[in-house]
Amino acid sequence: MKKIVATLSALALVVPMASAHAESISIEYSDLNLSSPEGQKQLERRIDAAARKVCELERTQTGTRIRNPDALACYEQAKVQAKRQLAAVIEREAKGG
Repeated sequence: MKKIVATLSALALVVPMASAHAESISIEYSDLNLSSPEGQKQLERRIDAAARKVCELERTQTGTRIRNPDALACYEQAKVQAKRQLAAVIEREAKGG
């Protein structure tokens, strides 16, 4: 299960790991114009890259080309939550916030 949290200038992708600690990654967006489609697409690309990294989606397992199902589930859930968070950020930006 992942959670995406908005801060003043970055989204933070937080992924609870099997161990007691959670891994997180910040996604900067202060340099983007989120009221434009181009800025929104760039942020979506950054979120995708961060979700892939934090969920270790691209990590290969010896002896197979099949992706780890836990990593895939992590990635999919991160993307769902990121889209919700992104919508809130875009709405706030559109209101001048």
